[in-house]
Amino acid sequence: GMNTSGQGAHVGGDGMDSALFNSSVHGMGSDGEEVEVDRPIVHLWQKHQKDSPGHGKYRGGASGYMGSIIYGVPYLKRGYMGVRGRMLVGQGIFGGYPPFSTPGVTVNKTNLLELMAKGEKELPTSTKAVIKERVIEGDYQLHTSERAPELIYEGALKGDAGRGGGHGYGDVLERDPKSVVDDMRNEIISDWTA
Repeated sequence: GMNTSGQGAHVGGDGMDSALFNSSVHGMGSDGEEVEVDRPIVHLWQKHQKDSPGHGKYRGGASGYMGSIIYGVPYLKRGYMGVRGRMLVGQGIFGGYPPFSTPGVTVNKTNLLELMAKGEKELPTSTKAVIKERVIEGDYQLHTSERAPELIYEGALKGDAGRGGGHGYGDVLERDPKSVVDDMRNEIISDWTA
């Protein structure tokens, strides 16, 4: 899930959401439950990153992303495969827009495991909510893509930035209004973006 990028739009339609793992095109995005069995994490969310695709007559595909809690080990040490900056390289085609760079967050030393045990408070469901509303206690570090703290302790929240959406195709003013409404209903874009 953390490796799935959106496909670029094309002359005949929108790009596919969560279409590919861009550094291993034959790799597969694994199911959330499979990852939880294999790794010391519990997922809070796994979905498409809202507002990640590039816009145009046809929009690019939305990227996948997830929020995970480190669980069952005292800490994890992360390595880095690559870093995406605040702006993505590339552009849309024939007047389409590039995708948006999406934020990520790691919150160490959280109270998440206590909140889950008590069941008294609603847990966050997006990286954006964690960043904007500071809904959990802890040490916050914002990042993009793979840039995260080296040590992530048990109970920490890792809200992935996602791998980026696909590029848009054509003039955004030519987009079918019904497609914009459908994207809002499917939580691919926000009200503000529409």
